Amino acid sequence: MYGLDADTIKYLYELVFCNKFEVCMYMNIKNNILYVNKSTINEGEELLEKGSIRGLCRYKYKYEKYICHTHPYTTRSYPSLEDILKVIKHKLLIDVSIISTRWGIWTLVNKNKNFKESDININKINEYINKLGYLENSLGYKENIYVKDISPYLTNIKDICNKLSKYSFLHIKFVEWNRLQLNEDVICD
Repeated sequence: MYGLDADTIKYLYELVFCNKFEVCMYMNIKNNILYVNKSTINEGEELLEKGSIRGLCRYKYKYEKYICHTHPYTTRSYPSLEDILKVIKHKLLIDVSIISTRWGIWTLVNKNKNFKESDININKINEYINKLGYLENSLGYKENIYVKDISPYLTNIKDICNKLSKYSFLHIKFVEWNRLQLNEDVICD
């Protein structure tokens, strides 16, 4: 089990709500607590993708054991198929991937490095990612709106995490911002 320290949680929150582009970084670990390695931060660039602007970040070096990136408030609130497949494809390098979104923080943990990629059910993974998309759309997704209370949907999200875990061989967990205690108000500069 991994945790995040309070400063890291606050910092990730600020990155989600104060940037329009993804931010990638590596994490350090001490006593199973993950910390942002601020010297490795790489902000995304504005890229045209399928008719919309999406700011994708790239990691500075090869993948490491503990990676993190944001989905800023202008994008979706859940992991993409690409996010999940990255951990699967690089299963010998990546142990934990943290994804910080406007709903909260997603953790993808690679506990079983012996699975065969041929056993991964990409269609089922994509099906459940789409269910997260339908859920977000039902909440009235707009790029500049943050739905603060997603508690009525947590059972659905937990069920989807369990299905994603089953079909990806990863342990996928989600914790909403309301449960991640932010000790101070976070104000964007």
